Amino acid sequence: MSVHFDRVRGRWIVRWRDNGSQRARRFADEAAARDFGAGFRPPPAEFLIGTGARISEALAVRWPDVDLDAGVARISRQRARGADGTVPTKGKRCPSVQIGPRLSTTLRELRASRADAGKPDVGWLFLCPPPLRGRYAGRTEPVPPSRRTAHDWHGWALEDAGLRHTPLHALRHTAAIAWLATGHPLIFVQRQLGHRSITTTEEHYGHLELSFVQEAVLRTEEAIAAATPPKDQGEESGRNRS
Repeated sequence: MSVHFDRVRGRWIVRWRDNGSQRARRFADEAAARDFGAGFRPPPAEFLIGTGARISEALAVRWPDVDLDAGVARISRQRARGADGTVPTKGKRCPSVQIGPRLSTTLRELRASRADAGKPDVGWLFLCPPPLRGRYAGRTEPVPPSRRTAHDWHGWALEDAGLRHTPLHALRHTAAIAWLATGHPLIFVQRQLGHRSITTTEEHYGHLELSFVQEAVLRTEEAIAAATPPKDQGEESGRNRS
């Protein structure tokens, strides 16, 4: 997880990762520690799976980009590689992706928790805890985590859960496979992922769609067979009517 709370010798300690290094801050009581940690979250895994966004794109999303009532998120920017700030998305496209009610609820709760704790986010969905040491120790304005920090958090979360290493980008593939497995067509996956051409989507996921289509055909055939009376029964019904 990105933020840990521990109690050592009567004092509360908040631990987190920042630019690959572990940081910690001590507090006299739990309330103060929780207030400090409010609004900071682990890598936005739920957002990545719910939208299919790249991690660089997710880190650049701001609250004005998200319409929680309509269930839409606009992916227009991405975190710059190796630098602060954002740049246009890969392919220079700005897709509006659909998000489900569960993810919308998660984002509402995230925004409410920051408001209750009085933690400003200056519009960013995902924040990096304030650094206490190093070159950014004097930074006071809330900023999203860098790509490196997000990947560090992801690895830390996998270690905590006892799971094998999985690239953070794999969550984009998880989203695509989940959409196909639940009956969505390849054109839907293309639009959600922001691919410029359906050919790109087919190259990555066309073989999966074929397997799901074959399974759907089998289920349809079985449903028709279950609803169709046996041949002998049909003939008997015909003789009774005559």
